[in-house]
Amino acid sequence: MDPSARESRELEGEEIKLGKKGYLGHDLVIDIDKHLEGSRIDWLDDICEITDSLVNILIRTLGFKEEEIILEFSGNKGFHLLIKGREKLPVEDRRQIIEYLMGEKIDRKNLEISKGGWGKIFGDAVKRIALLSGDDKKANNKTLLSLGLPKVHAKKIGDLASDKTARDFLKEGRLNVLDAKSSNAIRDWILRSKKEDFSTIDKKVTVDKNRILRVAGSVHQKSGLVCVPLELSDLSDPQAIFEKLKVAGGTDEVELVLKEPALENFERMHRWEAGTYTVPRWLALHLSVQN
Repeated sequence: MDPSARESRELEGEEIKLGKKGYLGHDLVIDIDKHLEGSRIDWLDDICEITDSLVNILIRTLGFKEEEIILEFSGNKGFHLLIKGREKLPVEDRRQIIEYLMGEKIDRKNLEISKGGWGKIFGDAVKRIALLSGDDKKANNKTLLSLGLPKVHAKKIGDLASDKTARDFLKEGRLNVLDAKSSNAIRDWILRSKKEDFSTIDKKVTVDKNRILRVAGSVHQKSGLVCVPLELSDLSDPQAIFEKLKVAGGTDEVELVLKEPALENFERMHRWEAGTYTVPRWLALHLSVQN
């Protein structure tokens, strides 16, 4: 039978019409992966902040609606953001979205404070400088150096921010208290640091129509953790994510036999020696992938 021919069949009394087979489109997905080094607690704080910034740009600048965005924990190194209803979006449009999110098309001289996207990121950075500064010039200088600002500009901005009136202006996003070089130094700093953060986006996933992502509810073979649907609000509460991962993996107690030592890296880092234990199912899954 010609596979492209239209067919119909009866199923439980309801007529089902089958159309032509072929490419129907693919999901618009943004894959955020950050290499796990050290504690998963610290890692989760970082990846949540990065993902929240990306969601802010998607909504406030690119015009996607909050209810269109589905958030999932990938099971190991990050999150998937799936945007509903964009299956037909051309590859070139997908590529441009990724380039914007990663800051590849951002021109420093055109970066100004605004309510969304990179403008909001810039404004938040200025406010952060003001909030972290105080009356002590030396302390301000040290703080701004630790953030990554160049020495000469850290001193200049730190000295200025020692004045309460100047700090209040910065908190309001009023850059007229800074000279052009200091303003540009902040722009360079935020672009450099955020581009580094957003390099966690896997560019290939969004434009590749043949890429298959992990299915929600499946267990990741390297972490033993479950791929779990989340709420966007969970990004501001990493503890809520930990709790959902436990529930997804199972909180009932099971017997676990470790033939060799295993490292728990979840809400804590703990070495389990070889032996027999009674633990929650989620923990057994997490530890057993190492044995």
